[in-house]
Amino acid sequence: MSPGKSVFVFAPPVILALAGLRRLWKLERGTATLAMLFPLVYLFFYARYTQWEGGYCVGPRYLVPSIMLLCLALGPMLAEGAASRAKEIAVVLLVLGALIQSVSLATSFMEDQVPRGRYYDANWTYRLGYSLSGQIHLLWKYLGSSEPARLGLGWDRWFVFLHKGGVSGATLAVLGLVMVAGFGVSVAGLARSVRSDTGVKTP
Repeated sequence: MSPGKSVFVFAPPVILALAGLRRLWKLERGTATLAMLFPLVYLFFYARYTQWEGGYCVGPRYLVPSIMLLCLALGPMLAEGAASRAKEIAVVLLVLGALIQSVSLATSFMEDQVPRGRYYDANWTYRLGYSLSGQIHLLWKYLGSSEPARLGLGWDRWFVFLHKGGVSGATLAVLGLVMVAGFGVSVAGLARSVRSDTGVKTP
């Protein structure tokens, strides 16, 4: 529930998934049992550790595998015939989660937390009041400044990191084009799959 590690902050669709557990239980009790049981097992298992929150990292690292299973309960909420209101809520939660993930991935967690001692106190106890506010501040700082950050800090994406390390712009452009082409092929395949499932003929 803390603002810096909450599954509800970093994976907002979980909120809708919790609401869908009852429907999932009616449809498939085995899957519903896994969706409910695994998050609790992971939570209580890692609660025994000194760094139960996952250590210096973004979000609820230890709970990520169980979040995936919990999100199986989204299926009944988004299935054909489900309320359009649920689908609208799902889109809002998805966009919200993407925005939060964008902030956490576009900035250096270590740059914000380690030097300032905001993550752990003097006794290495996790501060429950820690939040993404520091990383949001860093994001605005680097977006509004042309001053390059040190290697490993700032807006540290893979292409920025490699460029700072001396990789040529042409090489990075080729790598980027390969990734864009792969994304295009994936989207085209997904579109064909959706059309075949809905009975729409593909050209």
